[in-house]
Amino acid sequence: MKKSLILAAGLAFCQLSYGQISKGALYVTGFGSVQGSGGETSISNNGNTFSSEHNRTFNGSFGLGAGYFLNDNIAAGASLNFMGSKVTPADTSDPVEKSSGFGIGLFGRYYVPLGESFYFHGQLGLNFDNSSSYSEKNGVVTDDPRITTIGLGIRPGFTYFPTKKIGLDVMFGNLGWSRTSSYQEIGTATQRGYDNNFMANFNLTNVTFGVQYFLF
Repeated sequence: MKKSLILAAGLAFCQLSYGQISKGALYVTGFGSVQGSGGETSISNNGNTFSSEHNRTFNGSFGLGAGYFLNDNIAAGASLNFMGSKVTPADTSDPVEKSSGFGIGLFGRYYVPLGESFYFHGQLGLNFDNSSSYSEKNGVVTDDPRITTIGLGIRPGFTYFPTKKIGLDVMFGNLGWSRTSSYQEIGTATQRGYDNNFMANFNLTNVTFGVQYFLF
């Protein structure tokens, strides 16, 4: 009888821990990332020091999404995200460059349990992004090309469940392909261009944090 009670308690604990990612579970999520850089270079020569600042850059994005578990450990969903960037040049005679935009994405995610509440996951994503950019100098604003990007990639990550309803996410790097198209009207002329890119980046300069809330 005692062994039966212990086994039943163990099974109940497992269901509590792993119930979040079982078939039929539905969750909403918020996520974001921030990157920035800046600095300076100094040169010393015969007691004299010369320094020059680097351009200061900022890139940020945040989004909302929802996912549904088609099967145990397999989820599919969609997301909407917003992004922006700013480059402030070290040379004040150069213009400040800014951009803003939005994107929609579809994803599929496979979870591999590493512990009672800790999972590794791989996420396959298809994204469509659209952004506009402009330059500003001495109060004069100049429109730069509009950018459209289609991307397909795989991102690894980890999820930790501190409670049955909440999951904490981190994803890093990207392995995939993207096609970027640009469009700009210059007077009576129209300028178009495109680039195809292959990405294989798994360092910690490309990290996204997120929070999941499970509705049921």
